Amino acid sequence: MVKDLPDYTREMLIKYTGGFIGLEELATRLGFPGPFDLRGNVIFMDNFESELTEWADASTGGTGYIARSSARKFSGDWSLKLYNSGIAGEIATAEHDVCPAGIGKYGVFARFGYDGNCQKLTLGINIRDGVREYEAEVRYNLATKQLIVLTAGGAEHIVASDLELLPWDVLFVPVLMTFDLSAGKYMKVYIGDLGYDVSDIDLFDVGAQTTYQGYVYVTSEATTPAAFTVYVDDIIVLKNVQ
Repeated sequence: MVKDLPDYTREMLIKYTGGFIGLEELATRLGFPGPFDLRGNVIFMDNFESELTEWADASTGGTGYIARSSARKFSGDWSLKLYNSGIAGEIATAEHDVCPAGIGKYGVFARFGYDGNCQKLTLGINIRDGVREYEAEVRYNLATKQLIVLTAGGAEHIVASDLELLPWDVLFVPVLMTFDLSAGKYMKVYIGDLGYDVSDIDLFDVGAQTTYQGYVYVTSEATTPAAFTVYVDDIIVLKNVQ
């Protein structure tokens, strides 16, 4: 772990806890994270080149698990592996604490690689701002080919249907969602090279909350009995996105 500006001469977890770093430098070091406009400040990033010491395995419903893997990765030598063992209803989940940087506009980015049996992918963040608790979450259901965001009351709002992505062995699929915490609204959702305006959709307002904390998470869910593996790389949380 490093504070303030990172030491890019070593391969390690890059976690920004003492300040911000611009996307220009991140793009130079990492390679541009995706086909999106990602102007903003990085408050958390992990490319899984170090151990999963600070990641929590919150998997439920079976014997699925998370692990660090060198089998498939977008950059570097490692990625995060989410394994589903073949039990219907099983959800493999990885969570990492992030420190919210106040009210404002946020973005959450990750890359997903998956095999042919994969059923549902999720990228999300939970933020407690000292007054309210919010959850922003984007899901892609491979079985129904639907792109979904989590909204008021924990309901699913379908953003796009008949959305078929390229096979997992072709590329890692980039996913980005942006949202305005002060307004309690999503802004944009991007998957692959497609973008959607979701600014009329509410975030999931969980309720009143006096704590000030948050966590980012990724999941792979089995809706029918099928074993599969998902690989995740380059998870990034941004503040002050445009």
